[in-house]
Amino acid sequence: MKEETRSKNKIFGIIFIITIVIVVMAIIFAVRHVNNVKAIEDAKLEKATLIVNQLYREDRLADKVTETTLKNARTATQEVDNEQAKGSLNKQINKAERLFLQQTEILATLDSFSTDDGNSFSDGLSVTELQALKVENISNVKLQAEAIDKKAELISWVEYSDVTELSITQLFTDKKENRLAKNVTEKNLKDIREKLDDIKNDSRKKELSDKIDKADKLLAAQKKKDKKQ
Repeated sequence: MKEETRSKNKIFGIIFIITIVIVVMAIIFAVRHVNNVKAIEDAKLEKATLIVNQLYREDRLADKVTETTLKNARTATQEVDNEQAKGSLNKQINKAERLFLQQTEILATLDSFSTDDGNSFSDGLSVTELQALKVENISNVKLQAEAIDKKAELISWVEYSDVTELSITQLFTDKKENRLAKNVTEKNLKDIREKLDDIKNDSRKKELSDKIDKADKLLAAQKKKDKKQ
């Protein structure tokens, strides 16, 4: 009987030890699983944070931000499980998207003010229209500086054209430009015609050149009339 009892106790002891081992292994596996899950989540959060941070340079849009980089940031953020962290990253992406859209629209408008090669201003462009374009709202520092310079250049081109046109208008005494002002000389017309070479718009240049041609004809007709008298 005692031998049987000892045998049972031994079996129970072995079972108990095996049970303990199984429980310990289960705990170890569970801890490892939790650690692995946390490591994966931390890696996702780190990756998304890095991609989102690369959208900015301080508080301004970084260089080379595109629709693709914004999309990549959004995709990486969607993989983050931590809802609070995901919400914070999405706010940063939303801001970057607004800045990018605003920047893209301003740059597109500025581009429309000049020809494809950038060497002439577009037909009908005015200084008022240029001054209304808020290039200072461009977020990227480099693109903003380039846009400010381009806007200033376009304004100088249009102003030069306007001043030249005014000097040509003053050659005439009526709006229909059928009568020359007093004291208009061939030298006046020659000096003004030379200014046309620096006008950065072919249509405007042609229009002003035609007016000078008309002034030339009126001056020639006036001289002919004076000779007869």
